[in-house]
Amino acid sequence: MAVHSSLSVRRWPTAAIVDRVTTGGESADPGVTGATELHGQGPGADAMARRWRAAESHLYPLIVSDPDLYELAVTLVVEAREVLRSRCPTVAALIASDPAAVLAECPAAQAVRDGGFDPVTAFDAARAQLLRELPGAG
Repeated sequence: MAVHSSLSVRRWPTAAIVDRVTTGGESADPGVTGATELHGQGPGADAMARRWRAAESHLYPLIVSDPDLYELAVTLVVEAREVLRSRCPTVAALIASDPAAVLAECPAAQAVRDGGFDPVTAFDAARAQLLRELPGAG
């Protein structure tokens, strides 16, 4: 059986996958629509936003390697995003949010940790999602 080099594989941006799974809507992947930065939010803020977006990409390999853990991690992203939504009406509040305090309110955090995935990575992915929703980002 010959392999055809004309075959192409569509790769979905990780943020698009997470957005579609967690919101059921269209992706707001900054890699597709333009990067969301934190201009004017203080030193290191843009690097922080890039780290949050990179956290989303760390979820993607779990789809193949451990689908159950991926599902738990996405559940944790949703839980953390909801806690952050209730606590962070501004970009400044999102930057100041405490991972330990937020994750303490997320039932999936321990299962994700037990599965070998860092819950703070899911927390940062949740911050990336919320950043795209907040006024004053970009």
